[in-house]
Amino acid sequence: MTDIEKYNVTDRELAQMEQWLDGLSDLCEMTDGTWGIEWDGPYGRHWDRYDTEEEACEALDRHSDRCVEILPQIREDLAQQDAEALAYNIAKGKRIAAEKRALKEAKTIGGNCPELAALLVKMRNERKTA
Repeated sequence: MTDIEKYNVTDRELAQMEQWLDGLSDLCEMTDGTWGIEWDGPYGRHWDRYDTEEEACEALDRHSDRCVEILPQIREDLAQQDAEALAYNIAKGKRIAAEKRALKEAKTIGGNCPELAALLVKMRNERKTA
């Protein structure tokens, strides 16, 4: 992508983009006078050859345009991943708090004898109403 600053592309978005599309590794003139673009894809590196430098640059422009086209979808996907991670962490925090509460209550009379705890609650309620 040539306009990283223009579109405010983050490192996470670039990493996701490289998973969906090939990333540019190298652009050079080959020994036989043609131009080559080396791409880093999810399955390894590969080369595309072009007769002229202009054709190679046009291919890079097309790749950049594809990157810009999928940027909103990538941002939506990353936002969904962040929301899922937040929900998971909230649930995990609640589970840990419940376990700590249960451990704390297990050391009390009510934790060891629930009938006695219910009787104490009943007596407190009766005293408040009286």
